[in-house]
Amino acid sequence: IVEQDNINVQNFSAEDINKNKACALSSKYLGLAPLKARIENESQLKGFDIIVSCVDNYATRALIFSFCSKSKIPYVDIRTSGRQLEAYANMDYKEIMATIDPFDTKSYSCQTEHDKMRRTFQRMDRVAASIAAQCILNITRGVVSPLKIVIRI
Repeated sequence: IVEQDNINVQNFSAEDINKNKACALSSKYLGLAPLKARIENESQLKGFDIIVSCVDNYATRALIFSFCSKSKIPYVDIRTSGRQLEAYANMDYKEIMATIDPFDTKSYSCQTEHDKMRRTFQRMDRVAASIAAQCILNITRGVVSPLKIVIRI
């Protein structure tokens, strides 16, 4: 759900408050079909040509990676937190699963708590969005190659 805090750090506007984040974003871009519910099982992922994951927890990521690996569906996974960025696409299942801590059950923000307290907004999310857009374009053009980008500033 879009909250007031999201407006400063993500591509949302005041009209998006209280809307499902995936739905709010998909309404800004033609041709996107969002999932309107929390991803809890693989059946929710069926019927998509590409999976773009911007989720904030490892359990959901693991489910997405498992499904995409078994189903041979291309995926893009983007993660940001403060001045850190991770972007993955179409990697080997064992390699992508190594990026997940199965014991970490927290949800994360694209801004660190320290930055929020200081009212400093990092813009690594914009870099991540550019990388994701390029990956999606490549996939739609038939270039489905592995990608791993990790930036820590």
